[in-house]
Amino acid sequence: MPNTSGARGMAEILRARALAEPDTPIITVVGRAPLTFAAWESAATAFAERLARLHLAAGSPLLLRFGSPQWDRYAVAYLGAILAGHPAVPLSASVTEREARRIGAECSATAIVACDELGELSVEPCAEDRSRDGSHRTDADHGPASPADEVLEILATSGSTDGTGRLVACTWKDFRANLDSVGDDRLGRRARLGHAFPVGTNAGQLILHSTLRPRTPCVVVAAGTQPENLRSLVDAGGANILSLTPTDARALVRSVRVAPLARADSVFGVFLTGAAADAKLSGELARSFPTARVINIYGLTEGGTASICARFTGDPTRLGQPSPGTEVKTVVPAGEPLPPGCTGEIWIRKNNGSYRRYLDQPSDGCAPSDGGWIRTGDLGRIDADGTVYLIGRSKDIVIRGGANISCAEVEAAYHSCPEVREVAVLGVDDELLGEDLVAVVVPEGPASEESIRGLLDGAIDRMKIPSRIHLVDELPRLRSGKVDKNALRDMVQHELSSRAWSGGQEPGPGDREALSRAMRDIWERALRRKVSDRDDFYAMGGDSLATVGILSAAEAHLGFGVDLADVYPFGTLDDFVEALRRVLANRRIPDRSVD
Repeated sequence: MPNTSGARGMAEILRARALAEPDTPIITVVGRAPLTFAAWESAATAFAERLARLHLAAGSPLLLRFGSPQWDRYAVAYLGAILAGHPAVPLSASVTEREARRIGAECSATAIVACDELGELSVEPCAEDRSRDGSHRTDADHGPASPADEVLEILATSGSTDGTGRLVACTWKDFRANLDSVGDDRLGRRARLGHAFPVGTNAGQLILHSTLRPRTPCVVVAAGTQPENLRSLVDAGGANILSLTPTDARALVRSVRVAPLARADSVFGVFLTGAAADAKLSGELARSFPTARVINIYGLTEGGTASICARFTGDPTRLGQPSPGTEVKTVVPAGEPLPPGCTGEIWIRKNNGSYRRYLDQPSDGCAPSDGGWIRTGDLGRIDADGTVYLIGRSKDIVIRGGANISCAEVEAAYHSCPEVREVAVLGVDDELLGEDLVAVVVPEGPASEESIRGLLDGAIDRMKIPSRIHLVDELPRLRSGKVDKNALRDMVQHELSSRAWSGGQEPGPGDREALSRAMRDIWERALRRKVSDRDDFYAMGGDSLATVGILSAAEAHLGFGVDLADVYPFGTLDDFVEALRRVLANRRIPDRSVD
């Protein structure tokens, strides 16, 4: 056994549990025999001895790549790696080869552990990632760490906080603080906690850690996020607490609508984590599990067990109160704290000194921010009683025509509509408004862009209604389960650019249909309503501001200046298009097509 604090400490913890409760089932993958404490200790110790015989570089991280149906085998590999003195780097089997190589190179991993078809653990050398410049740093670059700062595991973030995925070092001190968390007593010994988190997520790791507490829930794991597997957590696995991402929860709720669960009344708690949950989903869960408390949990990989929790009340912006041992504040951009009721960026930390840090930070750097404070990238406010409210991500505040609009508010409005299954609202560049709102919607059934657009008429301020609707079958997601808005933004911008006139091409007077489509789009964004060819500009509320905006947008599309006298007064959209065609004809340029 390596002479490290983590290896010795983990061995002592596991040995104590195996002696006290050798035959207690602790991790159950539905459909397979449960893993007991005695079996876990025996298998993990044997794997640690096997790793020692491979003579891998001392203290080098190991990539552990496992699928959701392999949580029991992953648990053996995880503790075996730590017992052998190797930091564990958990990865989902769905992570691409390229991403796995990048992560392996960034943390200087020497081997990758996986599970073969027979359930046996395999160990292979890491493939070299030649795409990197060799500038990454590891713990060894910062000199020896204190025993408390010894790294036990390394988690890859999804990139939703800082825009780029990074590696977070979790230390022995952080692990011990998690085991000693007062949350240990809240579930009780009768709890059987079911989840479908992929390997490599912070939520999945915290649940795995909870199995080693003195009073612990039994972890039940489904094979994935398919509805039949989620149902098996309760009906076959006997889970009475569920911990789900909103995506998993929606899939489960849709399944329950068709066929209720046989043991739904046995569930006394449903925790939602990994992404923001809307009021509609929380309400559906409360109806699907009438005896359960539905609790939203807000946290970050960088924060470990630091979290904000709230029982569902119907207010989607209410995050709730900080969990025991967690501190929260809101700050101005310079970092100065704000008084209660004022909106600023939410910062969060643990108050027990068990700070996580990015792997490329020195061990005395404490955390991703000074003093252990973690910048969440979310905007919110804290009331006088300590209740935290979420306004939205700082990058999800869209300035549309000078008005600040929270994408989260618009998403909440759509989520209240039964016609909408899922939605993501985002801002895109716009020459008329500076930024414009786009809603990417997964409808509950057959729908059109126009029918979805009309759902919010009268429900929220007209300025907040997206002018563009994109209907999709599913939303792209990060490893954490959060919607990948960067991918959505790229998709939307690509579609918008494909509609625009290509580099320097100018439409001719004969391109009547294409010109009309483009100008209708400009009018609808300026007037924030649907426009037909014969609709009158002034009857629809057109004013001087809209006039200037439409003219500027038309000039940007055409690529040359337009004299207001040539198109004013606007009259109908058809009149405006005809006026522009006359301007184009007078320029005597060759006709060019508009895509």
